Amino acid sequence: MTVYIVQELHWEWNDEAFVLERDTPIKAFESRRDAEAFRDIREAEARRTWGIWRGNRRDNDQYFGEKGRADRADAFYEVIAMELTP
Repeated sequence: MTVYIVQELHWEWNDEAFVLERDTPIKAFESRRDAEAFRDIREAEARRTWGIWRGNRRDNDQYFGEKGRADRADAFYEVIAMELTP
């Protein structure tokens, strides 16, 4: 049986860029579609809360992520598939 796990991604500033510090499983689903819908809702909420980062101020043209500043933001949530065996 395959389950789909929504994980929250935790970002940490390292004096140069935000890097992925850890991921935390928060909810499991039997359906990929349900997991992706839940992830999309949580992602939208996180983006509204966080905003877009640029240096020490918020702005509209720079994002953060595992590759440093970029033209698109990395995710706050992801869906992973995990096969369960008896």
